[in-house]
Amino acid sequence: MMENMAKFRNIVVHRYDKVDEYIVINILKRHLNDFLVYRNVIVDTLSQN
Repeated sequence: MMENMAKFRNIVVHRYDKVDEYIVINILKRHLNDFLVYRNVIVDTLSQN
């Protein structure tokens, strides 16, 4: 899951001009919890430093 989230993030950040908004909305609807988990891992990692 984390690998897919990182790939999604990279596409949105670096290729935002080619992102289909309907695909993004569907991903958000189906995988919102994955974003929350991804965020929590990043926050936890940053908190350790």
